Amino acid sequence: MNEAAKIISESLSGSNFKTVLLAGKAYTIYPPTIKIIVRALGALSKVDMNEKQSELSIIGEIPSNAPHIIKGISAFIVGDVNNWRWKAHKLGKRLYKATPKELNEAFKAIIELIQGKDFFDCAAYVQNVVKMAANQR
Repeated sequence: MNEAAKIISESLSGSNFKTVLLAGKAYTIYPPTIKIIVRALGALSKVDMNEKQSELSIIGEIPSNAPHIIKGISAFIVGDVNNWRWKAHKLGKRLYKATPKELNEAFKAIIELIQGKDFFDCAAYVQNVVKMAANQR
């Protein structure tokens, strides 16, 4: 399938964006650029939880980790716009009314849009080019 047909097919099937419900409102999330991914990961990298915790201790971690998760999700939703920090902050205030399940569903949708395979393929091609250039002939 050529690239134009693929783009049209994805737009008709809805696979080039995701709509999520957070705190009673629908938000559309578009595939993020590297710039947006880096912005969001800055906040998400501050999430600190141990893998082996009880249900009760996980609930106790919500106050310290929720702001970072909300800030990261807000950056993905707002995208690359003017005043993105202010808009993401304003959206983040609304997202405090979202349930943990809604935040989880939003993050799953974001992960589907990032499509790490594309970046992995690009990195693999770069490594192959570097190896070819490094090999003596």
